[in-house]
Amino acid sequence: SPSQTYSHTTEKSSVKIGRALTCDFVIPKDDLSREQCLFEIQNGEFFVTDLGSKNGIYVDRERLAPNTP
Repeated sequence: SPSQTYSHTTEKSSVKIGRALTCDFVIPKDDLSREQCLFEIQNGEFFVTDLGSKNGIYVDRERLAPNTP
């Protein structure tokens, strides 16, 4: 949501975000999927992957294809 800000600090190279308690970063919002997305750092590059979420993940107003970093 553009009106809310969340932050998370970790030493891990990947972080799964969603409502499920099994996620690394849990955000209890009804418009978020149980497993929304995965953020990763690989070789100094930053990747985000939509994990098949209902509402999708957008980068620069373009919806990402599910399960594709």
